Amino acid sequence: MPGTQRPTAAKSTTFSPRFASISSTATRARFTNFDPAGDRIPGAPALVASGGVTFGGESGWFGTLRGRYFGPRPLIEDDSVHSQKSLIFNARAGYKFDNGLRLQLDVLNLFNAQTNQIEYYYLSRLPGEPIAGVADRHVHPAEPLAVRLTLAWILTANLSDGITGASRAIAMRC
Repeated sequence: MPGTQRPTAAKSTTFSPRFASISSTATRARFTNFDPAGDRIPGAPALVASGGVTFGGESGWFGTLRGRYFGPRPLIEDDSVHSQKSLIFNARAGYKFDNGLRLQLDVLNLFNAQTNQIEYYYLSRLPGEPIAGVADRHVHPAEPLAVRLTLAWILTANLSDGITGASRAIAMRC
C-alpha cells in the first residue's frame, strides 16, 4: 500500500559503567512512498535520550537521579506542526537496613517540568464549534511534581537446607 512503509535510519549510543548510564537514539523516520500530505511519521521523535546516576549497595544509603528527554516530534505528515520537547527528572533516596526493612523517598518530575507526555494534532469538535471541526493539538500533560514515601520490609525464609527461599515484600506508600 502506498505510504505505509516506515524505514527508520537510527543511530543509538549507550554508555553504562557501574554507577551511571546514558542512552540516546537519533532517528530519521520517514514514509518512503510519495504522499502529497508529506513524508514525516507523526509522533516519531528525531532524538530520545535518557541517563542517570546511581549509588548504594545491598544495605545502607542508596539513591538515583534519572532524566528522560524526548525531542520535538512532527505531529502531521507535512512537518508544519511539532510537539514540544520534554525533559523530566526523577530522584530516589533511601536506606536499606540489614533486617530487610527499606525506607525510600521518590520525587517524580523533580523540577516540576511544565511539558506534555504526549501530543496529537487532529480535527475535533467542541460544543459551539463548526460542524467540520477544528484542527488543534490534543495533549496529555506531564504529572506535576509528586513525592512518594515508601516503607518496605522484605521477608525471606531460610529453608532447612540453608538456601534462602522466596522473598515476600510488604510495602506501604504515602
